[in-house]
Amino acid sequence: MDFSKIGHNIRELRKKMNISQADLADGICTQAQISKIENGCVYPLSTTLYMIANKLGVDINYFFDICETPRLDYVTDVIELIRDYLRNREYEKVYNIVKAERNNPLFQTVRNKQFLLWNEGICVFRIHQDKEKALMLMKKALSLTLNSVYSIREMEIINSIGNVYTSTSEYHKAIPYYNQVIEQYKALPVKKNVEIINRVYYNYARCLTFTGKLEDSVYYCDQGIKNCVYYESMHTLGELFYQKGVNLQQLEQIDAAISYLQKATYIFDLQHNMKYVEEVELEIAALLSGKEDTN
Repeated sequence: MDFSKIGHNIRELRKKMNISQADLADGICTQAQISKIENGCVYPLSTTLYMIANKLGVDINYFFDICETPRLDYVTDVIELIRDYLRNREYEKVYNIVKAERNNPLFQTVRNKQFLLWNEGICVFRIHQDKEKALMLMKKALSLTLNSVYSIREMEIINSIGNVYTSTSEYHKAIPYYNQVIEQYKALPVKKNVEIINRVYYNYARCLTFTGKLEDSVYYCDQGIKNCVYYESMHTLGELFYQKGVNLQQLEQIDAAISYLQKATYIFDLQHNMKYVEEVELEIAALLSGKEDTN
């Protein structure tokens, strides 16, 4: 790692935020110390760097990533592009990027290599339905960093492994992976990233629906919905509303089911996910038609 980059990037972020060295130093250290850090004369203590990162609005890991990856901006853009394509289920595009970047020197760090391996596993399964190769790639990615306390990335990979088993109707194999993430997330001292746990709640709820454990599935839908409301996040909210509606339909609570499906369409519409809107509206129409037939 090239730690000399830390000072340079502190200066860049400070200038972008239009704050002086004195303002950045306030409550942390002296202005002279900030000047020395920015000029690369000294390296900040971890506690000092943590407080500087907070004041600049970034995670402390941002600076370590900069040291490890010389073109972090490029890597960050690629990772965000892959995540965007994944959200839209554009697996071919993700796979093309993974293959293009596989031998890029910027993606040879442990974390960057892990990201590509994990996403290659997702694509191999979604495009080629090769379960064994997909699981091998995901578990290889996981083994690069796994220790007793899981990172958010590791939780994401474990969630993906559970999803592979759910997609192949091996629910008894999927459930332990979802439980693993839930327990690890609960153990986190600071729960910043609510997106991963909401995705797991949704995927676990789907799995439970498939196994006929409808009340348990409703419980995990509710946990995810509460999280979305509390943290003011729409991520996975539409899916959680939808899955709860599916459960209520199977529990023969038709009015409540329609209500939750309508909530799902509202969220999907806000997210411009018209494919989901159309599919759920058809389900709502079928339920309404069924109600009329019984009256």
